[in-house]
Amino acid sequence: MEHQSNSQGTPPDHLTRAVARGKRNRHIVVLLRLLIVVGLVGATAIWRRASADVVSTNMSQFTTASPQVVTANGEVAITTMVLAKQSPVSNGIIDIEVYDANNTKVSQQYFSDQYIGLSRPVSKTYRWAPTARGTYRVAVGVFTSGWSTQLLWSSQVANFTAYGTTDSPPPPTSTDVPPTNTPVPPTSTTVPPTNTAVPPTNTVVPPTNTPVPPTSTKVPPTSTKVPPTSTKVLPTSTTVPPTSTKVPPTNTVVPPTSTKVPATSTAVPPTSTQVPQTPVVLHETTSVSGSSPADITANVSSTTGTVQNGIIDIEIYDAANQKVGQQSFSGQNFSSGQSMIHTMRWTAPTAGTFRVAVGVFGPNWAPMFLWSNNAASITVNGPTDTPVPPTATSVPATNTPVRATNTPVPATATKTGIPSPQSTGCRFQLADQPLNVAFCDTFNAPAGTGNRSGDLNGSVWGVSRTTQNTNPGQGVYNGWFPTNRTSCGSPAQPEHDVAICNGQMVEAANDGGQNFTTLAMYPAQPFDIAGRTGTTVFDVTADSEGSHAAWPTFVYTDQPVPAPTGSHTTTSAYARNSFGFALDADFPCTANQTGVGETFATSNYAFRDLSAAFVPVHNCITHAPGVLNHFEVRISQSRVEIWGTNAGSTTLQELGYIPNANLTLTRGLIWMEDQHYNACKFNTQCTHTFTWDNVGFDGPSLARDLHLDVNDPLDPNADGSVNTGWYAPDPSAGSPLSLQIPGATNLAQAAGAIVTLNYFATDTSSIMYRLNGNAWHSMAWPFPENLTYVWRTIALPVPLSEVRAGTNTLELQATKGGTTVANIDLVLIGANGIAH
Repeated sequence: MEHQSNSQGTPPDHLTRAVARGKRNRHIVVLLRLLIVVGLVGATAIWRRASADVVSTNMSQFTTASPQVVTANGEVAITTMVLAKQSPVSNGIIDIEVYDANNTKVSQQYFSDQYIGLSRPVSKTYRWAPTARGTYRVAVGVFTSGWSTQLLWSSQVANFTAYGTTDSPPPPTSTDVPPTNTPVPPTSTTVPPTNTAVPPTNTVVPPTNTPVPPTSTKVPPTSTKVPPTSTKVLPTSTTVPPTSTKVPPTNTVVPPTSTKVPATSTAVPPTSTQVPQTPVVLHETTSVSGSSPADITANVSSTTGTVQNGIIDIEIYDAANQKVGQQSFSGQNFSSGQSMIHTMRWTAPTAGTFRVAVGVFGPNWAPMFLWSNNAASITVNGPTDTPVPPTATSVPATNTPVRATNTPVPATATKTGIPSPQSTGCRFQLADQPLNVAFCDTFNAPAGTGNRSGDLNGSVWGVSRTTQNTNPGQGVYNGWFPTNRTSCGSPAQPEHDVAICNGQMVEAANDGGQNFTTLAMYPAQPFDIAGRTGTTVFDVTADSEGSHAAWPTFVYTDQPVPAPTGSHTTTSAYARNSFGFALDADFPCTANQTGVGETFATSNYAFRDLSAAFVPVHNCITHAPGVLNHFEVRISQSRVEIWGTNAGSTTLQELGYIPNANLTLTRGLIWMEDQHYNACKFNTQCTHTFTWDNVGFDGPSLARDLHLDVNDPLDPNADGSVNTGWYAPDPSAGSPLSLQIPGATNLAQAAGAIVTLNYFATDTSSIMYRLNGNAWHSMAWPFPENLTYVWRTIALPVPLSEVRAGTNTLELQATKGGTTVANIDLVLIGANGIAH
């Protein structure tokens, strides 16, 4: 159970302890670039190696304190994220301490029973209200259970200042002052019609909560400078032509009724402001889905030039030109040729016709780079009128695979289950054109064939399961717990925990209080990205409660190896070459939100954490139980983009991208996974249901593999689980495990054969195997590390000459110690032909 404490006396002073132990610093090879905190306004964070600090090569931390200036009776939020870099830490303690200017500890909070994994930062926030003015520093430490071993100590990771009731803090640099607060004399400005929007009166003030009164706010000196040749001056959002408007010194007088400007800030810089060599040229396209509520999506692109820390502003006006809605997005960075998509959800106050305006501004609303006064329109009908169908439900024919019946079905009647963003098939909004849909499954009806795939078409889909409920000494071999689904009937036990009903695929898992479980599903048709950027799409109810709960994972592997999860090092079931990401973001997402919690890749079984390379764009999307999110993943060897929608929406938002992915595969298989990490220890999802729909990808249409399952034994265990695996002994302990694999056919079409399986090794042993009584083959330990008592996933090559039509006999042994094996398949490469 997690423990929190505000005690200042229980643990020893860790700064003193670090000095006493005399531990030396070790060089930090990689600083974790957690860019997800870019949006924190006023936050400060310091990476530090002090002489008295203990910095372990295994631990990293990133800490912020927000706001940087705490006013009277204010509160500071201290958030630290801790990551293990070499080996995970179980039952650790994360300690946050605050010291004043005299190096006296004035506050402390620690969090015990923490699992700190490799690739997933653990985020903890301590909110503290200073009682005295002054400057403060934050220290962070990580310890093993019982404070016995100090793993990390950083004595200064963030700073902040607290002011008393009579102090007057300096104006925070993050307060946005609309451009109308600095009027320009009328003699030098032509004022256009009033329908040009002013970013102004209802602009959300940053988290410092400093009000901006229209007649009293002092404009910081840097905001009143008017560069003579490049800065566009906005009285009421009017652009001053840069080459013709002269601002003589006498024109800088501010009328007494307008915003007071400090004397030193009225000076117009003479010729020191340089005109950018590359002008900023932007354009926008704006679309509206629905009417009330409406999803307004602005796509802003840069033709030339760059914008740093800009603001994208979306505003709605009624027929009387009164502003009735606004949302702005600050901290936006454009480079030439780059585009950004932002969505605002808006509900009309009344029926009528409304127009949408879109603008792009620099920091603090100046200069104005773009203003589109009539970017889109919205018509909201009266309560008795027939609503206008959302425009996004009309999908171009080339983007939608036609169902076999060729009968169009209205969106509201296509499925009676969970609402889907696209009811007529797989939606490829981002794919390269011309589009070739290589694979699309809309799960219209159950199509089970009696193998491990449940209601999925067993000639198309493969399903595998791994759990840490494995104890060979007690006869528990991959013990899977039955579960209940929230739809499609209950209870659900392998292999019927994957069902199709109401035109969607519904699966559920129960981790039974175990650390990690994985339920993985893949189509046996290859996805090829050689020399191109491919797009794969899927819909899922992404209602994860975080990285210590249940979450969906996407994985792309070079071989059809089962349960190829890479989300937790302690499971270690990495494919040979792969890429993947988890949808389980904790920080900075809030309740009812999720995002990309981790990205990773493998190269020849070596794990690469790509989380530091992941560049967040939109960070978080909303989720809701029983409501689908739509995702599109753009993959090339060098770059990956991950896009998603809010629950129930059709509007894609870029969650983030990896600019230098360096993937080591160009053809492989895509996997949809349901993963758990002891989900009821801190959350409520140990038994959880995910719903999936419209899984597909573009590219060349390639022959599917013929994968032949060995069905699970399903022997019951005393703990209520059923075995989904077997025990393969070493040669000295008895006869090899012998299994029957029926259904081999189309041998002449096969390009090769492999046996795929998961195995839980108690030693770094080799796997010995043979088919149909032929010579024994051996797969030596291929992994770069020697972790045991964890699940592995491998493909064992088999000569095609040893495969026979019909039923094949597979025998398995392990060279050292006993081994648990599960999810065994004989795969004939390409033998299932090209689907038409």
